[in-house]
Amino acid sequence: MAAVVAGSHARALRIADEGTSVDAPDTSAFAKVGSWARAQAKIGRGMVEEMDLASSALFVVSAAMSYKEKKMVALITQAVGSFIKLYLLLLFVRVLLTWFPNVDWMRQPWAILRQVTDPYLNLFRNLIPPIMGQIDFTPILGFMVLQFLAKVLSSDPSVGRF
Repeated sequence: MAAVVAGSHARALRIADEGTSVDAPDTSAFAKVGSWARAQAKIGRGMVEEMDLASSALFVVSAAMSYKEKKMVALITQAVGSFIKLYLLLLFVRVLLTWFPNVDWMRQPWAILRQVTDPYLNLFRNLIPPIMGQIDFTPILGFMVLQFLAKVLSSDPSVGRF
């Protein structure tokens, strides 16, 4: 059996070396593979002869630039994700401080915290009114929206998690 396979392989190599046409009467698998390999080699030689070095150099430069652009986009999205994570932390502190009635929101640093977080929370206060006049669920909706944005923007799965 091995002698038959080796003989067929040697014959296929001889056909490939002689340049026998594809219409050879032998239809063995090695002959078909040999003719296919010759055809692919001919196509490859034709492509190399037609290749313009200036356009291929331009292609390499554009590929490198697109790689740099991808890195820049990844850097920007990670920066925005980090900002969202920091803003989530500020919102969390703001919500915790609302549980203490003796916090004076007009004194520093609480006034700055209020000025930074209230415009975002006011977007949702128009959608969900306080329940019984005192329970405000807008921070929950605000947290959910920011968490969603952090997940969408992040390439790192840990961005947006506490």
